[in-house]
Amino acid sequence: MELKNLLNVEGNELIIRQGDALPLKEPVKISIDGQLSSILNYLINNTDHITPRSMIVVNRDFKKITYYEDPQNVYGSIVIGILHLSKEFKLFGINSGDSMTTFEIADLIRMNRSCFEDKTKAAELVTILRSFKAKVDKDVENSDDKRGNITLLRRQAVESNLPGSFNINIPLFKGMGKEIIEIEIDINPDDLTCSLVSPQAAEIIQTITDGLIEAQLKDLKKYTSDYSIPVIEV
Repeated sequence: MELKNLLNVEGNELIIRQGDALPLKEPVKISIDGQLSSILNYLINNTDHITPRSMIVVNRDFKKITYYEDPQNVYGSIVIGILHLSKEFKLFGINSGDSMTTFEIADLIRMNRSCFEDKTKAAELVTILRSFKAKVDKDVENSDDKRGNITLLRRQAVESNLPGSFNINIPLFKGMGKEIIEIEIDINPDDLTCSLVSPQAAEIIQTITDGLIEAQLKDLKKYTSDYSIPVIEV
């Protein structure tokens, strides 16, 4: 066997392979997509992945922090920390704009009574939703004087037996504790479908997001202070 088949030179390393040695493979790039604290937890246990070329990128709109070990190295590790909304919050479609019939909302509540502090109120709400009644008053005025002046006026009022709001007890973010959230029922006047909205939840989510991101950045800056890693907002 020729010597060139036995020797493999990589940089300053000389590798001698004999017999049925395993084939050489490319390094494995580390890529992690986890919760917001994932970056700090990763670096605490992998200090050798902190380099002078590392950087941290923050995207508050997506509630995300990304750590790049070395952006110019195709094998440099990338760790993403995201603040995930809880499965319960997404299950109810709160503030998503999704439309549902009252029967669909009733079934949703019936199958997720654990999200209510008082199961009796959940049952009462299911009954009301299944017996949904609405009175719609419409006033429509159209006029055209054939001189280019057109008037189109529409007034509509909807009265229903649905409650203006109800409360559920759920975590807003994955891995966090529960809190009581007020949910309002918006009725679409065109087809009488409904959507669930919560101005309270929207405000809390924004406040919590900013606070948690700032806390993580503070800890990351402290832990990586020897390297002066840049933090870039996008």
